[in-house]
Amino acid sequence: MTLEQFYTYQEQTFDSFCKAVIRNESIDAFRELAHRREHEIEFSAMSPKEIASLSAADCFDAYRKSFRVHGYIVEVCDRSLGEILDYIPSAQRDIVLLSYFLDYSDLEISRLLNMSKSTVHYRRKATLRRLKQLLEDLEHG
Repeated sequence: MTLEQFYTYQEQTFDSFCKAVIRNESIDAFRELAHRREHEIEFSAMSPKEIASLSAADCFDAYRKSFRVHGYIVEVCDRSLGEILDYIPSAQRDIVLLSYFLDYSDLEISRLLNMSKSTVHYRRKATLRRLKQLLEDLEHG
């Protein structure tokens, strides 16, 4: 074997080794992806109820006010907001809680409450204006 043949042999051996490593890594990657597909679910495929069960909000204040909204329990940790939400009619309060605490869209809320999307939008905006006014009145005495 000449020196040139030896170098060619080494290059071919290294080339084969690199191809084997790449092939085995790709097999491992496909197995990992298959395993994840079997055992994991995307957030976009989860229902809002499932997502809500995964989350937690830390309330460092001793105050907690719970509201029941179509099978969900929404906890409000801010004392002034919790007290003011008691003064809002339940139909309007449900729209605000579904929208801002459970991240429902107007369309999803309209389907849940059997009303038009424009009604949900109008009531949500009107309730927010009322909440803002009540909070400002509470701050200023």
